[in-house]
Amino acid sequence: MVSSEHRDWLYVAIPIYFVMLAGSAAWAYKRMERMNHEGVSDKLSSHYLGGRSFGPLLTAGTVFASLFSGYTVVGIPNEAYKLGWYAIRWMPTTALIAFGYYGTGLRLRRASMVMTSVIYLAAQVIALKGTFNSMFEIEADANWPVILIMSLILVFEWVGGLSSVAFTDSIQGLIMLISFIILPIVIKANFGGWSDLDPETYPKPSFYETPSADQQWKFWQFSMINFSFFTLPHFLQRTYAAKDLVSLKCAYSVVVVGPWITMFVGIYIGTVGVQMLDGADVASPFASILEEVMNLGGFSKFIAVIAFTASLAAIMSTADSLIIAVSQLVTVEVLYPMVKTKSPNTLAWMGRFVSFMAVLVALLVGILWKSGISDLGAIQFPITMQAVPAFLFALFATNKSTDVHPWCMAASAWIAIAYVFGIYFGYLSNHEDPAPIDAGVTGVTIQVVSLVLLESARRVIFPDPYEAETTKPLHTSDTKDEPQLLYPNRPAFDIPCTKRFGDRPLTPKDLWQMMEGVHEPITNVYFVAFMLFSVSLVTPLVPAGIPTSSTEDAVVVNGLPWWAFKALLLCIVPYAMSLYAVLRMPNKFPSLAEDSVLEQPGLIIDPDLVDMSNEEMGRRGSYDEPNTMASQRRSSIRKSLQGLGMVGSHEMRHSSRHLPSNDSVKHLHKLVQDDETESSHFDQRNDEVAVLYKDTDITA
Repeated sequence: MVSSEHRDWLYVAIPIYFVMLAGSAAWAYKRMERMNHEGVSDKLSSHYLGGRSFGPLLTAGTVFASLFSGYTVVGIPNEAYKLGWYAIRWMPTTALIAFGYYGTGLRLRRASMVMTSVIYLAAQVIALKGTFNSMFEIEADANWPVILIMSLILVFEWVGGLSSVAFTDSIQGLIMLISFIILPIVIKANFGGWSDLDPETYPKPSFYETPSADQQWKFWQFSMINFSFFTLPHFLQRTYAAKDLVSLKCAYSVVVVGPWITMFVGIYIGTVGVQMLDGADVASPFASILEEVMNLGGFSKFIAVIAFTASLAAIMSTADSLIIAVSQLVTVEVLYPMVKTKSPNTLAWMGRFVSFMAVLVALLVGILWKSGISDLGAIQFPITMQAVPAFLFALFATNKSTDVHPWCMAASAWIAIAYVFGIYFGYLSNHEDPAPIDAGVTGVTIQVVSLVLLESARRVIFPDPYEAETTKPLHTSDTKDEPQLLYPNRPAFDIPCTKRFGDRPLTPKDLWQMMEGVHEPITNVYFVAFMLFSVSLVTPLVPAGIPTSSTEDAVVVNGLPWWAFKALLLCIVPYAMSLYAVLRMPNKFPSLAEDSVLEQPGLIIDPDLVDMSNEEMGRRGSYDEPNTMASQRRSSIRKSLQGLGMVGSHEMRHSSRHLPSNDSVKHLHKLVQDDETESSHFDQRNDEVAVLYKDTDITA
């Protein structure tokens, strides 16, 4: 709680911050209107994806603020204050979050062409309520401040869509970055740091003890569970909203480096804060630590005010990201198939209604939930983990032998979710001394076993799910009225609308073909194995409770217990691997504009897998209309390739290939290169192939 003599600065800082957010929303609204007016993007794409135009700084800023949320700023220092260096568990788990995000991001980006989120949003409501009420000495149970703030966040999202969210995220991320760089320096200069701690005088000497066997087991499970963060919708939105791969690489780099600036600092603040507060039992250790810093006055007080503002900003940044992600997911995947509305503008308004409902549900859960934010996370993280198998099987199945029927995926996921709720509420949450079981890790194990059994049974009963791939050509005109499915004979309610994506379904073979020539670390089994091993190695596998009654035998390194110092050193390995993997990623996907691609022997080009241009992705008269612009261009590309002797049609995929003549290659290359210098539109004649290649990558 901030004392009255220090609260005057907050009365200035917080309103300034809200004015900045309002200005960001106004800017985002004008940006959306300009994109719609200029025909760059339709209402739906501009609202939910920012017109797919986020550059490196905006992409990195919004990803940073979305990942390093209110729990990073407030929760980790509080956890470190209460649990000591055991809070280091956040470092290896964030390494896996980064791995999951950059490991799947490129493939999701190439292929793009909810309940856990609502629970996560409710967690932000709890954090927001506790932080704001504590700041201004408002009664702890008072709900009106959080209702007012969530309403403002909702209005900002309504007005400016994802552009507003991303820009405010960047502001919030900058505030957090400044405070978490300078605050530990101020603490070190005035109160001492880790190297000044003495186990004999430290208020909580038990923190120097090695963790118990149960704690070590929970430490490892916690390290594994948050790999699932890449499946959260607000992270997926950023993958699709980035302008190009350079922007995504900047975001991935921030995710890899960010934990050392935020979570590492949070652990430092919490453990040094024990010395600052003499181990006092306080409701909000982070607020009490900042209060001590504010007592120093001058520049230190200014930084503490910035840190208070950062805590509020971090919670709000995650909340607004979750609101728009839930809105898009429910609107597009649930409401649209039910009502079949045609206008993207109508869908956008439906999305605003969904946003309102998401905020309402989150407020109810956040206000009525009495067990605290940690317990809410204890159920949210395990549920999120149950999305991982579906993502991995869908993205990385190599052929029909490793692909899985969607009904088997859904059934196994529901089995696992039922287990998670059952084990948590039936045992873990109400047992005084439960076994060290993580509902998410055990749940995903149950899900994989169920998936294997269900898919094996299905293949016996309904063999050969790939009938559609071996029947008549899927891109011919007589098949366009009926969707072609990998798994036919499905009821009408389970047939997705695919007209806006193309004339045939995306198979695992197609997806791997699109990714040829692209470095993907998650497809390297040795890289994955060593990443998991290096993260697991951070777990302090040591005899429990040493020292148990005295500190005479304690080994201390720069003020840290030896096992904590060792864990931090070992954390460097997975982060270094991640940084190396991110730097190796391409700045763009392979295209025919590159000599190295054109000169490949036996070149295979499938026009049906040609990337859509930004103009084709961003302009739609209705949500599910066929993409005529892309279909016409791909048809022209097919005819041109056949004329050049470069077979590219789907029905001839398995026929023999030959390398076209040098003249043909040069001619095709010239068409691409010449077009890169021209300004033209897609409404010209289809046989003008040079025009039709504009802003387009063609996979080989």
